[in-house]
Parts: sequence; structure tokens; C-alpha cells
Amino acid sequence: MLGLKRFAPVFVALIVSMGAAAQSTDDSVTLVSGEILRGMLLDIDDDVITFRTRHGTRTYLPSDQIQSMSTVEARVVKTTDGKSAVGRLSKDGDELIVFSEDTTEAMDFSNVTQIEPAAMAERESSTTVSSVETGVLFRDGNRSRVDLYARIELDRTAHRYAWNWNSLIALDGRDHFPAYFRSEFDWQGTPLATRAPFLLLGLERDLDAAIDARAFAATGLEQRLLRQSNLRAGVGLGLVYESFDGGDLRSTRGLENVGKSVTSLDTDLDLLLRLIYKTQLTDRLSYHDELRVMPSLTDFGDLRASYDSGLTWALRDGLDVNLQLRIDYDDNPPLSKLDSWRAAIGAGLRVRFGVR
Repeated sequence: MLGLKRFAPVFVALIVSMGAAAQSTDDSVTLVSGEILRGMLLDIDDDVITFRTRHGTRTYLPSDQIQSMSTVEARVVKTTDGKSAVGRLSKDGDELIVFSEDTTEAMDFSNVTQIEPAAMAERESSTTVSSVETGVLFRDGNRSRVDLYARIELDRTAHRYAWNWNSLIALDGRDHFPAYFRSEFDWQGTPLATRAPFLLLGLERDLDAAIDARAFAATGLEQRLLRQSNLRAGVGLGLVYESFDGGDLRSTRGLENVGKSVTSLDTDLDLLLRLIYKTQLTDRLSYHDELRVMPSLTDFGDLRASYDSGLTWALRDGLDVNLQLRIDYDDNPPLSKLDSWRAAIGAGLRVRFGVR
């Protein structure tokens, strides 16, 4: 008993040190509101900090909303007078302190123009997060359905590029499986810059809208709107290939004569306009939405649009509850009698891998 008492302080010290070590694996940002975000500091551009949370969400924080911050890995700091320093960072108020191996340097945070990974830390700043999600999806448009769904997502973030691949499939058990499927690959160059190129590739199938297959490829430029904003706008050109089939709808009341289009192939050149908003509401709650408007450049007057919105609550590291909403609009549906509007609402549980 005396032996246990003798070693008790050692055990307590060991536990405390292990907890401190676990907490020190993430960079941290304390907002003026008192909220603390943990993850990785990526960059600063035009007085806006780019920060990726430990839950995988990239968010933009105006510098006047940050009370303090600290990094675990070394960063390269560049200032308005052309000077640079390398080391771990600590900010408190308006002062930024750079801790290098030999010196400690303090500088005015308002003079900082860029923060980027140091050469040895650059590899650490590139991460890939994969996730698997399953849940319930309610769809309405021409007919209403409630199905289970499965989603696979890969997200890669690096200092010079970022990409996301997202695929969702409805597990409806119909003969023409899958009756509902969406897959997109979204690549962005220099994601931390104010302006960046993008490439968007996609494949879609929705037999409830007579879409047997729709493939598209688009490229253009994205621009962050306003100086301190999580809102980005993009403009580009897209090539769309579509195949239509209304045979699966003939058993639906009111659509018995929708038939099967003989000339079921179409190719369009579209203008793509997109608005993207992503933000970290709290340390565990994130929100995103995207609006796309696609006027046709080959069939003048035709217009398609889509709206995606999602709310994610991190139950713990690697486990999320995900709520989603998608609305599609087509002012000239592929076949007569079809609705111009479609909507899908889902709720699911997501498991993430590779979370730093």
C-alpha cells in the first residue's frame, strides 16, 4: 500500500504528460469569442487565415477574429518588407512570435503577408481523408421514394492543390439498379489563393427524371468574394453528354405515355456559374452549400441549376452525423410531362479515416 502511494505521483505525472502530448498534435486557434479550433494552420492571405480543422473542414478566419494561435510544426513566415522567418508560431493579440532552433523573433501580425509549410513540414501538411457513409434518402420529383443510400468520399488537401471525389448511390433494389447515382471529382489548384483554377468531372443517373446517364466535364476559375469571406464564386465552360430513357416511368400515374425516347442522346456546351460557401460553425459543427447555374450555349434559352447543402456534426474524431439537401431544376426536361424540379433530403452516419 505504501509502495502504491509512493508511485502515485509518478503515475499522475505520466498521465498528465500523455494528455498534454496528445493535445499538442494539433495547431490551435482561439477566436475572440473564446471558441477554440484545433487542426492545422495552412496559410494567410489578405488578412484571412486558412485553417483545416481536425474534422477535415477547411475554413477561412479573418485575422481580427483571432485572439491567439499556436502551431506544432514549423512554418515559413513572410512579411511586407520582404523578410522571412522559419519556426513554430505563437500569436497573442497583435504580436506573432516565431520560435526557431536558435532564436525567438517577434513581429507585428499585421505585417505578415504569407504563412506556408517549411520544407520538412510540407509533407505533413498534405493529408488524405476518406469516408464511408450510409443513411436514409427521401427523393421527390415525378414520384416520391424513400431509400437507403451509401456514399464514399475521398478528400485530398495539399499546399498547391486540393481535390474531392464523392459518390452516392441509392440502394433501392429496383430492376434497373442503380436507379439513382451521383459521382463527382472536383479539383482545385492553389486552393489557398484568392483566385484558383478548377476542374469538375461528373456522372449522374436518375431514372425518376428519365436520365439514363449524364456525364459532364467543366473547367474555369474560382475567386474568393470579399476580403474576409468563406464565399467563393466560379465561372467556367462545361461539356455535357446525356442519354435519356423514360421506360422506367411508364408505371407511374400520369406518366404512362411518357414512352421511351428514340433519339435519346444529346450533347451540350454549357456556361457554368457556381457559388460555394463553407464554414466551421463550431469546433464540431460545419456547414457547406453550393449553387450551380448552367445556361446552355448550344440550345439557347435552356437552363439547368442545382443546389447542394450539408450540415455535419462531429460526434467524435472520425464519426459524424451528416444532413444533406439537394435540389435540381431543369426548365426543359428531357421528356414531356416530367417535372422541372427534383429534391432529395438525406440523413446518415459517416465514418472518416485518415483524420489527423
